[in-house]
Amino acid sequence: MKKFLTIMILLLLAGVTGCKEQPKDLDRVNHQIDAFIETYLVTYVNDDKQDFYVTRAIAKLAEYGYDIDLADYVTEDTIKTTYDAMEYESIATIFQALMIGQLYDYQPSTALLALDGFSSFETWNHVIGYLSLKMTNKNITLQQSTRQQMLVRSENDYRDADFAGLALMATADETIDRTLFLGLISDAVDEDGIKSGWGGANSCSTSMAILGYLAIRENPRTVLTVDLISALLEFFEEGAARYELGEEVDLLFSTPQAFSALVAYKIYAEKSIYVNLFN
Repeated sequence: MKKFLTIMILLLLAGVTGCKEQPKDLDRVNHQIDAFIETYLVTYVNDDKQDFYVTRAIAKLAEYGYDIDLADYVTEDTIKTTYDAMEYESIATIFQALMIGQLYDYQPSTALLALDGFSSFETWNHVIGYLSLKMTNKNITLQQSTRQQMLVRSENDYRDADFAGLALMATADETIDRTLFLGLISDAVDEDGIKSGWGGANSCSTSMAILGYLAIRENPRTVLTVDLISALLEFFEEGAARYELGEEVDLLFSTPQAFSALVAYKIYAEKSIYVNLFN
């Protein structure tokens, strides 16, 4: 009887002191993150290349107390020299420069000048165009019109779950109707993850949904009928991700996006902090 009471007291104390069960698959999440850092990180973040997703994810790990430092892979002087010298012929390159520069409290003047040259953005670029203007507080008229276009779906504009995940991150700090974005994701649910607008479930669409949900403070494991973290892990092989199941690993697009999604989830699971990769 005394032994039973002792066990009960210990269990009650565990609850009072905040002891909780480790989230499902967290060891697998950490294994894939560690494998990526050990094998692939230096190819994505170095003095010659800075992948947006990977760089931002590493910065988030450092921000929330994990033992990693961007300065071990790329210097601030290199960042400034690189992005001052770039030719900005697309909103995508401007956006990358601003998002990486933000980590160093720096906005390349050449990127800002190029941003002034835009009077509109194509549908697929509404999110990054809007966020670029929002970050720099430029062209309020274009910023507002782009935001409005982003929030309204026109017929045959081909937006999908990838677009929705990006839009959720870009507007996470705003009071808006997210029905369009959430619907684009929920309509794309598959037993293996999230589908793109033109194929089956893939790691990129699944990653964008995870990042979007975390940005709006939703758990990507429970918000849909499929557990997005378990689904994403199935695309991984020792730190690298396939685009679709059964394919070879894709280091160009799938791996950096999938890595950043696992990092955002890791911080949520271990620190109870909802991470917005765009913030």
